[in-house]
Amino acid sequence: MNLLWQLYLPYRHAYLSLYQTVLTKLDENFLSGQVHEEIGKLTMLQQLSLYSNQFSDGIPFSVSYLKELQLLDLNDNQLTGGIPSSIRKLSNLETLHRGNSILVV
Repeated sequence: MNLLWQLYLPYRHAYLSLYQTVLTKLDENFLSGQVHEEIGKLTMLQQLSLYSNQFSDGIPFSVSYLKELQLLDLNDNQLTGGIPSSIRKLSNLETLHRGNSILVV
């Protein structure tokens, strides 16, 4: 199952340019389940905002592959567990919001 279906996005044509995506804003969409491992394939991603959804579990290791990531917003989810320690190596990451989630770096 590809990332688009995992995130319940209805736009099939978006898959063609998915890997060139720089901003993914999925705030307040009532998305649930885990953040899928394929998120790490979006290597050009600069901002990933998952604010106010119902994601659970931890953050996948593949987030560490997002070398261009500047902002990661995980606020107001049901996330538990950990954020991969390798996230500290993301030199462009300026902002990490994790309020209202029980996450440990």
